[in-house]
Amino acid sequence: MAIALSLLLVGCEGLDDWSDLKSIELFNTKDAANANQKAFKRYTAPVLSSQAVIQFIYDPSSKSSKVYNQEIRKVCDYAKLPFNSLNIKTWNSTLKVAPTTRIIVVYDTKKLNDASVEVLINFVSNGGTLFIPFANEDKRMAFLLGFKPEAEYGTDDKAAGWYFNTPVLPNMSGKRIAKDSKLYGFAGQNFSSKVKVLATAANNPNYPTVIENPIGSGRVILFNTSGDFSKVDRGFLFAGVLKGLEGIPYPIANASTIFLDDFPGPQYDIIAEPIKSEMNITTSDFVQKIWWPDMRELGKEFKIPYAAMLTFDYRNKIVPPFTLDQWNSKKIKTKNKNKDKVESLPDWLVNDVKKNGHELAFHGYNHVSLLKKLWKNPKFIETSMGTIKKKWEISNYGPLPVTYVPPSNDIDRMGIRELKRTMPSLKYMCSLYIGNLEDGGDREFDYDPFENNFFDYPRISSGFYMHDDEKYTIQSMFLYTGIWTHFVHPDDVYQIPATADKRAAGYSLRNQFNLGWRKTANSDKALFPEFKNYLKQLTATYPQMRFVNGDVGGNLVMNWRASRYSHASEKGLYTVKEINGSESGKKYWFMYCSPKNADRVDTQLKSQSVLYSKTPFMDGYLYSVYSNKSKLTVIDLLYKSPKEKAKQAAITNLVRADFAKFNVDVKNFLSGGEWVDNYEKNFKIEMEALKNKMLSSSEIDPKDWNKYADYMASENKGDEVWKMYEDFVVKNPSKNNILYSGELDKIIEYKDEIAHEKWLSEQIKVSPEDKKLLKAYIESFDNEQNKEKIKSVLKALAKVEPNLENYKKYLKHLLEYFPEEAIVELENKQPTKDLSDLATAIVWLYADNADYKKAIDWSEFSSEIDFVTKMTWYISAGLSDELEPVYKNILLNIQRMRLQLY
Repeated sequence: MAIALSLLLVGCEGLDDWSDLKSIELFNTKDAANANQKAFKRYTAPVLSSQAVIQFIYDPSSKSSKVYNQEIRKVCDYAKLPFNSLNIKTWNSTLKVAPTTRIIVVYDTKKLNDASVEVLINFVSNGGTLFIPFANEDKRMAFLLGFKPEAEYGTDDKAAGWYFNTPVLPNMSGKRIAKDSKLYGFAGQNFSSKVKVLATAANNPNYPTVIENPIGSGRVILFNTSGDFSKVDRGFLFAGVLKGLEGIPYPIANASTIFLDDFPGPQYDIIAEPIKSEMNITTSDFVQKIWWPDMRELGKEFKIPYAAMLTFDYRNKIVPPFTLDQWNSKKIKTKNKNKDKVESLPDWLVNDVKKNGHELAFHGYNHVSLLKKLWKNPKFIETSMGTIKKKWEISNYGPLPVTYVPPSNDIDRMGIRELKRTMPSLKYMCSLYIGNLEDGGDREFDYDPFENNFFDYPRISSGFYMHDDEKYTIQSMFLYTGIWTHFVHPDDVYQIPATADKRAAGYSLRNQFNLGWRKTANSDKALFPEFKNYLKQLTATYPQMRFVNGDVGGNLVMNWRASRYSHASEKGLYTVKEINGSESGKKYWFMYCSPKNADRVDTQLKSQSVLYSKTPFMDGYLYSVYSNKSKLTVIDLLYKSPKEKAKQAAITNLVRADFAKFNVDVKNFLSGGEWVDNYEKNFKIEMEALKNKMLSSSEIDPKDWNKYADYMASENKGDEVWKMYEDFVVKNPSKNNILYSGELDKIIEYKDEIAHEKWLSEQIKVSPEDKKLLKAYIESFDNEQNKEKIKSVLKALAKVEPNLENYKKYLKHLLEYFPEEAIVELENKQPTKDLSDLATAIVWLYADNADYKKAIDWSEFSSEIDFVTKMTWYISAGLSDELEPVYKNILLNIQRMRLQLY
């Protein structure tokens, strides 16, 4: 029957109307949908990290601050970088920077409290980076921003656009972008000569737009604009972040796809400009004899497997019958076994695309976007898809397509739902990265927000000739993803100003400069050479660039998005490792490095089995690294030996002295007179008086102690403060005084882990129901050596905060270290799905204690116990009678599986 059916369908190949065959089910669409769904790797967005390398301080009352926080968080999600954010109230009340933090981002500093300034100066001087992507007047920040003491905070209202005098993004040095966008930032004369200017205004080389102010061992990065950035600027913002992540690798997808939209498609014998003047041939001859051969050879040269997006009709027809007369209208003669054969030109193109190893993807039956306002009767979408599925099978195109591009990049909720229902083979939705979400745009490299059985693989750029702004968009996204998705059309060359109204369809012209394909009269530019040259530039910038089709690219990116990584610094080495992959996994990485550290990094990379290249980026290099393992270890450039720590302390003291002198100079400038600097002398007297006041009281006043601790820390006398505090608490062991140890740690960290454990234990003793203290203790000291104490803390937490998560942590600890107590704890517990992640350990706990009945009961919630083991337990427990129905059920399932195979 199957053979007869296939012969019948092949014999119908010449038909133009396939509606007669709509009742024939050519594919098992349910099985296809299930197979596709199984191929997907599901994942959730990463939570905020307690060991973040990037810390954002945001203002929840500021829309822009929240947006920037979200954008940088999303970038860190893509780049697998540990990220945390604090609202500004929390920051002001704690002023604590995690030891893992390399960069702090603040959109607007005005709401930071005064104490923040010194904390930020200490952070930067010790090697950290402060990134401020918004120019707003806050005179407290003048020293950090690199202002002159005599700065008057004047605004330049004429500067516009960005000129990259350094490659703030790779391959963008010397480029101007957003030339008409006013910046409204600080005028150039406000800044001192010590700042580094990495970019200027497009219309004014004396106006700095990207500024780096070196302070001590760190730096402050300012984007000198009060304008807003959008989604396409994520990579530009990330460039500011990367300056603070020197030597920290991050994994990229390394997937670049070029989509050939509307190809193959119906062809017409029309002669139109500019090809008329250049070659005097019809559009169909241009596509068959010029465009496709050129693109085919380009693909071979750069090893590009295209995603060819088939479209079958251009009449915008949305009611049946859905015919293929347009597809078949243009015929050509070809040789088949030395005999002439007449076939449709689109079919010949399809076969040539397949033969050359490119993907046959789907752009729609016609070029009508799947929008509810256009398809008044959604059932007709199914009819049109039926026509395509039958054509695909009859013409032997191969498996049904998995990659889809919406016509005009527009598709709404209804369209996505109907598309998946009627063409279930489709897996990857390739709309636009930007645009409007409800119309199919604004997609991320994630599961589609309207249909989670589509993975979005959106496109970022288009065209054969790209302006600097479009090149900026490409480099911006590539920096944090390693992804380039680009599309072109065979008819791009025909979209010229003379025919704009007819061909532009509301979009910007794809050939606005009226360029020819291979050459242009009175110009040294043409579309195809321009595109080829850009590919040469890109692949020279990124020698490891990997071109893939839409199917492979979507799968690569999905697996990359599902991967999770850990960051760890130990003994001067920094390791980034995939935690849900295999040790042998091959990975691509990016990493920033400054020139002064490049030789050390080169030497360290050469000692590993990695391939790498580097391209100019900012004032240093962006490394591209390929490793044959799922981890990469590099030098931790912020690691300091005891000798280096002493040197760093001296550097920090010099920065504080510079800050004090800067404030004096500012006062002199404002007063217009001489200023006698008695600040340090008076301050020391004040601190001595404060100390006497503190020791004369029996209760700690945190305000006084904090102020004194800040002063002593600046003098590198933190150990003296801790000694004074410990002596004080011995004499005055009140709850308030003991709890202050946690506050003091925020200013002067515990000198070692022994002190940390001691004081955290003391805090718990006086405040045993404090959930934060209990959780902090578990996070810091959960190890085998401390198992007894952790047991009591876990039990206390489960009592204070009685939820399933806390109970499972307590039970897991008992299972691992105290099995006898675990048996007592579980004595009256019935097997439950809630404890399924612990079921295997519970099963073996009972089996090891010869309680086989309970082992069998709990094994229902474990997938790791094989049947043979269970049979042994049934027999040992004297439950042989219960074994028979279990065995019969397994045999029945095996029989069903065999039947499904035939």
